[in-house]
Amino acid sequence: MGRVDLFTTVHKAIRALIYDLSMMLQTADFTDERTRNACLAALEHFLELLHEHAGYEDRTVFAATHKFEPEIIDKLEEEHQQIAAHLDQVHKSIAKVESATTDQERIEAGAALNRSANKFIAFYLGHLAHEEDTVLPATFKHFGDQELMGMRAEVQRTTTPARFAEWMRWMFPSVNINELTDYFRTLKAHAPPAFYDAMSQVAHMSLGELRWRDLQNRSGLSDSASLTQKV
Repeated sequence: MGRVDLFTTVHKAIRALIYDLSMMLQTADFTDERTRNACLAALEHFLELLHEHAGYEDRTVFAATHKFEPEIIDKLEEEHQQIAAHLDQVHKSIAKVESATTDQERIEAGAALNRSANKFIAFYLGHLAHEEDTVLPATFKHFGDQELMGMRAEVQRTTTPARFAEWMRWMFPSVNINELTDYFRTLKAHAPPAFYDAMSQVAHMSLGELRWRDLQNRSGLSDSASLTQKV
């Protein structure tokens, strides 16, 4: 089993969110009210999740790593400011979609929204890669696994169960079977039984039956995770 990695799996979840949202935006018929409203709601929720993720990074791993690698963290914080500027343009594009009154205006506003979202996404994907190239190795260098697990636990502690389950519904299908196996073996060894059972239920629902059975076989999971319980 490798080192405790605070970035790779959650970044895979974020990339999956981005890919899903991009397909929705670029294929949406903005002249259809139901489609338009659903698309804008999904985009707003996605931006809320990214803002939340950045806050967790700033308060936990960035704050701790800054003591050892201030230049790395300062550069990433500058990128967070650039992300905010991109987001401002996205929000302006959303407002134009909402204020459009004719179908032609809605088509044009929808196309402009897609372009501004693409510019934001292009920058954001580079930012994720930059974090993985710089601050991730810094965490391995300066912190032991127990310290890194403590940072992860702090994020979990300050996240509502419903929101944490939402993140996991994106993460579990986005990672490979070896990452899933490591995650659930660690979970089984260290997590409270109620939390372990809850995450097993989320995994069962989000992975589908075939991947869930493969995970069970590799990780030694029991059949106790029931889909009848709500997470």
